[in-house]
Amino acid sequence: MLTVDPTVGIDAGSLLRDIDRAIASGRDIAISIAGLPAGELQSRLVTGLADAIAPALPGLSGLILTGGETARAVLDRAGVHAIRILGEIEPGVPLGMTVGEIEVPVVTKAGAFGNENTLSNALSALKNHRPGVHPSSQISSVHP
Repeated sequence: MLTVDPTVGIDAGSLLRDIDRAIASGRDIAISIAGLPAGELQSRLVTGLADAIAPALPGLSGLILTGGETARAVLDRAGVHAIRILGEIEPGVPLGMTVGEIEVPVVTKAGAFGNENTLSNALSALKNHRPGVHPSSQISSVHP
């Protein structure tokens, strides 16, 4: 788990080095902003996080994004303009494939949605996802 301290801000260089080390060792990565404040500071931190991790996105084998603002910021920065829905992990938690500059499996989840198993179920779904197997072909636009 990589945790960003909102009182310190985002050190993009350090964060990218940690991500690169995790990718090189084959580890899963979770990045969180500790005690994410509300309002304008939250928006700046989420945008800063998206900008900081953007260079690493093409090297990832999957994404789990929680919170609408976070998902939109990360996917926009990655050049993703839609998500092709492949199925549902559990009610209201879709598994999809990004459409745009990068193609990667993605699970999106509302910030306060789900239960204690939702994130582990999402991780299992990404690890078990087989490219080319598409239970559905819906397209969900990232932009309303």
